[in-house]
Amino acid sequence: MDTLESYGKIVQSLLTAYAEIPIANGTIDCYRVFAPKQDHYQVMNVGWDGHRRVYGCVLHLDIKKGKIWYEQNMTEMRVAQELVDRGVILCWGFILLKFAPIRTMLLVNLFGHSAIALVWQICDRATKIVRVC
Repeated sequence: MDTLESYGKIVQSLLTAYAEIPIANGTIDCYRVFAPKQDHYQVMNVGWDGHRRVYGCVLHLDIKKGKIWYEQNMTEMRVAQELVDRGVILCWGFILLKFAPIRTMLLVNLFGHSAIALVWQICDRATKIVRVC
């Protein structure tokens, strides 16, 4: 299995696991939107929470140029941590290079304060990767 194919399987398994978690509030459906030929993967929430409409992408990962692009995570799931633990190369799609100090703060928020050593390691790695992306 080549790297891109394995990345696709990793992303699909992570997003499938999230989509299977029942949503406690309202009547909300969780949809997986996978386009493996285009390397595009999302999880959408659609429904109603009382009188409030719920519609939107809660997780979004793409595979571009041999790397997984971490586009969006509106969940409590630590997707970046899972991906790094599985040895994938990440690109931070939602953080501009000129905001490097903010990127570091966001990484701390993504991984939690208990994993600060890992965050710095990933931050150094992400800085190198983002410049290539």
